[in-house]
Amino acid sequence: FHAYSSSNLVDWVDQGQVFNLSQASWATNAYGWAPCVVYFNGNYYYYFAAGGAAGWQYSKIGVAVGPTPTGPFTDSGAPLVVSQTTSPHIEAIDPMVFIDTDGKAYLYYGGSGGGNLGIQQLDTNTMTSLIGTLSVVTPSNFTEASFMSKRNGIYYISYSNGSWVNNTYNVQYAISSSPLGPWTYKGKILTPDSLHKGPGSHAFLQIPNTDTWYICYHYWDSVYSARHTALDSLYYNSDGTIKPVVMTGGGIVTRWESDSVPGYYL
Repeated sequence: FHAYSSSNLVDWVDQGQVFNLSQASWATNAYGWAPCVVYFNGNYYYYFAAGGAAGWQYSKIGVAVGPTPTGPFTDSGAPLVVSQTTSPHIEAIDPMVFIDTDGKAYLYYGGSGGGNLGIQQLDTNTMTSLIGTLSVVTPSNFTEASFMSKRNGIYYISYSNGSWVNNTYNVQYAISSSPLGPWTYKGKILTPDSLHKGPGSHAFLQIPNTDTWYICYHYWDSVYSARHTALDSLYYNSDGTIKPVVMTGGGIVTRWESDSVPGYYL
């Protein structure tokens, strides 16, 4: 896994390798993808999927801890989640960690081969263990790659729909008054067009202390295996619904610096 940094969201610098599956002794015969990094109580927590080459049933989610967005990250020593092969089936892929305004943290994962979205609270004393019971509340048209965000008291669960290997891939969303659902389906955010095909696997970025939002996502233009990363503006209607994104493949945005770490990390 590599990290890329930017001071303006336009020009990006490869910061090099920040983590490798070889650092996780439990991730044997696996390949890695779909990481999520969160900052909490002075540390950065790097959640990642270790896919089983033999099938979705063998996928696992791990977590490594580091002092900066570029590490060095140290694996926790064991998988945080393994795929659930009994009903309801949940594949341990695409981890997303959301820290609510009340300080509680939640892990969202699943989809694809398992088909369901799993949600479980994280122990904020460690951020490397789970507490409570597993919640399985899957929104309409969910395929994989969930992302949780919150705006004006509304929880937004956005996710990929369709197949990433063709032009059916898109991003849709649902809302709730709780981070655990139930979800009210609201529609599509990213839809393929003639220049940007199969958009999916996204994240939202809010400029701190503002109502300025961006969406980061990937798409392809001619061959699906050659995917591009893009950043575009995200806008909300007065009723809180999200306006469909007009994909530009990226653009100039206002620079900002956080209190602790200048710039952006992808």
